[in-house]
Amino acid sequence: MAKMERQYIGIQYHATGIFGYSFRENGTELFNMNCPVLPEPDIALSGFGKKLWHRKYDGRITLFPGIRRNITDESGNIQGYFEYAGLHEFRIVTEKGIAWVKAFEDGWKVFIGTAPAAAILRLPESERNCFSENGYDMEERFLVNIHEETDFSLYPYIMAIPMLGF
Repeated sequence: MAKMERQYIGIQYHATGIFGYSFRENGTELFNMNCPVLPEPDIALSGFGKKLWHRKYDGRITLFPGIRRNITDESGNIQGYFEYAGLHEFRIVTEKGIAWVKAFEDGWKVFIGTAPAAAILRLPESERNCFSENGYDMEERFLVNIHEETDFSLYPYIMAIPMLGF
């Protein structure tokens, strides 16, 4: 029997001074991450019953094994992190365990141990739907497939990969 998956569409959006992603299942937003367009902004991650933050994002960070991007709750307590492991590979560490992420030309694949947990696939430019919504320019950018066996607590981290992954 084939493994069941939940599928989400990742939509990149922007307006003057703000940038982010909205992840939707059947048109309903279930997860959102955004940040102001500033050097070292705070990134807000909200959805799946959680409100999380990555503070002072630095996209120019020097990549070496062990470098981390911490994810905190509103009180500043670390809930998990992204950790660079090597070229095209990083891990997500949470209180529920560790997931390995491998970057490919067309997206990312997430594994728990050796078992596939999720895949984020970049949509080819010819398949990207562009539209406007609530004053934002929107563009469908990703398909996210998460195996139903994947722990629900990992969903925000999986969906944050396009912005916070290495």
